[in-house]
Amino acid sequence: MLKSPYQTFSCSTYILDKITSDVQKELAVDPWSWSAGANNQIGLPVIQLFANERFNPSPFAHPLDVVRPAANRGELEQKTVVIDCRPFTKATRFNELVVTNHPEMNLARRRAILHSIWVTSDDYLLRNTMNSLMPIFASWISESLVKRLDMDALSQLKLANIAAWWFWCQCNNKTDLNEDTRNKVYRMVSDATRASFDSVEEDLDGIEYFDDIVTFCNETKERLNKPSIKHLDPGALIQLTTGVWMGVHAREIMAVAVEYPPYLAAVVYSALHERGMRSAQFTKLVQRFVTRPDIKGFKNSIDKLATAE
Repeated sequence: MLKSPYQTFSCSTYILDKITSDVQKELAVDPWSWSAGANNQIGLPVIQLFANERFNPSPFAHPLDVVRPAANRGELEQKTVVIDCRPFTKATRFNELVVTNHPEMNLARRRAILHSIWVTSDDYLLRNTMNSLMPIFASWISESLVKRLDMDALSQLKLANIAAWWFWCQCNNKTDLNEDTRNKVYRMVSDATRASFDSVEEDLDGIEYFDDIVTFCNETKERLNKPSIKHLDPGALIQLTTGVWMGVHAREIMAVAVEYPPYLAAVVYSALHERGMRSAQFTKLVQRFVTRPDIKGFKNSIDKLATAE
């Protein structure tokens, strides 16, 4: 299981040493002159970096894990998540904070809060809600590829089954997979893709646990064995799947969501909740699943775990 957006294919080359160092130093001095807590009750504390005149580090698009130094003798260092909210805020000449884009601000906060839960022992609270997103993930990945590559309906269904398996692996540890859980996962995949259990068992025969994008591409090419997909690699997969959202850092957010479940959860919630995102292609895909009871349960769970307004 990945534990940071910066472990994904799209963000793995980012060099964060200086930004992290700058933020940590400022956290030790006077963080509340340029930030505010997100007031999340679960997970690591989340601090929001707002537009201000005093502290202006290089931009960072994703939650940053830092260690907040102890403020006083006897206190302990504290792991903290910082999210850059400057693209959605501004400071007036009277030094008052104004939010310029509430949907984007809410999504940024929610990405940070869900990440802050995912990296702690409370991650099971979030993992328990993720099964409901398997149909959305499988449809998103398979339909994005089918639209641009020459594949028949059976190939699309097999691709959806492989994607659903990958999503389960993203949300679970390798040690969670054994012969008993394998059959349970097959049933989950069958429910997610509307494929028969027998076809899921055939499509995923002998498949091993994997949570990385490279293995997904290789498994897809090997199991589909189609000329149109023989050049599929992580770069191509990201290119074909990420043009479905809107707003600041839209493509990169979706690129992370391909591999990092907390981001998928945050984007799905925005698609369900934010009026400003209604015209996005991904929102239209999500809307096809709103009548499923598990999607309603998902929204209620995120309301409790990651209130961001």
